[in-house]
Amino acid sequence: MTLRDDDADTKPVFSPSGTAQDAIVGYYFSFTRPSASGGNGTLRYSVSGSCAGLTATASSVSGRPSASGRCGIKWTVRDTDGDSDTYLLQLNVVADTAPSFASSGTSRDALTGQYFSFTRPSASGGNGTLRYSVSGSCAGLTVTSSSVSGRPSASGQCGITWTVRDSDGDSDTYSLQLNVVADTAPSFASSGTSRDALTGQYFQFYAAFGQRWQRHAALLG
Repeated sequence: MTLRDDDADTKPVFSPSGTAQDAIVGYYFSFTRPSASGGNGTLRYSVSGSCAGLTATASSVSGRPSASGRCGIKWTVRDTDGDSDTYLLQLNVVADTAPSFASSGTSRDALTGQYFSFTRPSASGGNGTLRYSVSGSCAGLTVTSSSVSGRPSASGQCGITWTVRDSDGDSDTYSLQLNVVADTAPSFASSGTSRDALTGQYFQFYAAFGQRWQRHAALLG
């Protein structure tokens, strides 16, 4: 008796054999089991394992996780002659945390026409990937999601606000308040003065430099 190719005993197979996923306490999660291939006759699926707050069936798992930690759901496929394979979903459930900056912001001074730069600090915490956006403007400065730089072109006050969001929408903000003043040169009230002095007599003179005073003393003779 000769066996045909389609009479050969083959085993049902999942490819790949499993996956790992992240989930957040209180947020809806769902996963659909992939189908196996191969095997003889009808393929039948069963499921084992549990994760708090989730409902597992022979084809999927879904719901809102109610506890943080690691758990697993395993599906088994069997064909008509008992050959089998398994597929494992490993789930890492974490608490819902919001991203945050170490402080709510800062203030800086800048001069018109003079180069200024500032780099936004990084936020910490949150769930999943943190994404940054930016709003606000200051004349003459280039603003990005990570920094602000350039030469201010107008005096006055302006603000830049960065917002960080995590994968489930929690957010925090960081603000830079900028005080831009005109670039002015120091000046004396007059260009100079003249004084008389006597040989052998003590002489002193105070010269004003803005708010700073420098004392000059000399003994002539």
